[in-house]
Amino acid sequence: TYGMHFIDYFPHRELGIIFFETGDLDAARTHLERSLSHYPSAKARFYLDQVRRKRIEQSGLPAAPPAITISDDAPVRWTRQDPVMVQGQVADTHFVSSVSIGGTPLFLDGARQHVQFNVPLELAHGSHAVALAAANLADRQAEREIVIHVDRQGPLISLTRIEPVKESQRSVVAIEGVITDWAGIASARIDDTPIAHAKGNQIRFSVQVPRTGKPLH
Repeated sequence: TYGMHFIDYFPHRELGIIFFETGDLDAARTHLERSLSHYPSAKARFYLDQVRRKRIEQSGLPAAPPAITISDDAPVRWTRQDPVMVQGQVADTHFVSSVSIGGTPLFLDGARQHVQFNVPLELAHGSHAVALAAANLADRQAEREIVIHVDRQGPLISLTRIEPVKESQRSVVAIEGVITDWAGIASARIDDTPIAHAKGNQIRFSVQVPRTGKPLH
């Protein structure tokens, strides 16, 4: 303004606001988009969203809620990640205005037709129902819930019997016990001896292995 004193100058933004206030939405959108292409500002984004919202209202057409897509779209997810990453996108032709994951809103610097997210969640060992929600400029909302089982612990092995046994001409060790794991047991073995029917959340086993004097695994 004088000497080395400067002020911000956003002529297209201010023109866009004037056209919005006077009802010329096409001119308002043109000037606001031009302002954002020159230099982004929160004020221009805010009024551009207001222009879009007004155009949606004037169209009178029904608007669908946003579409929420999860990259790992399994109904139940098992993971040992720390933190647990939730990745996906929200899409809507009426512009996504808000997204929240696990109750925490994502920062959006203005409404968009596509919002990508890759959010870390601090989840403890156990089962968690994580809610995802999104809304568009037509005030339509969408919700989804994903169930995440966090498993960072291995199976629990309880031995109830370890006893040397004489069997014909060889010496063996009788081993009995229980293996439990809430995530399920896929396989189990003692050294090279598989435990029969080793599947499920809890299995009881009773096997005999050769007595070699070496540690068993």
